[in-house]
Amino acid sequence: MTDLETRFRRHALLRILAEEPDRKHNLHVLQRLLDLAGLPASLDLLRAELSWLQEMGLLETDDACGILCARITARGVDVAMGRTKVPGVESPGPA
Repeated sequence: MTDLETRFRRHALLRILAEEPDRKHNLHVLQRLLDLAGLPASLDLLRAELSWLQEMGLLETDDACGILCARITARGVDVAMGRTKVPGVESPGPA
């Protein structure tokens, strides 16, 4: 996996969450949506990415009833929309 793929995958995760009305999804839905976006990730890799994004303050995770869920933060929305840059997350291209 290249650094560029990692940055794109992280941005895709944030964008997916930012575009959801309730701003959250569970691990398995995120995995499927990444597959559809052409950025496949194993569950282990996806957990690691979510952990990294949480450490950066871009999302929060919750393991309710054994199902890992991620919810984007306000800062994460800013990064997803290109209003804030974070090293390690690809910036969106021009609209």
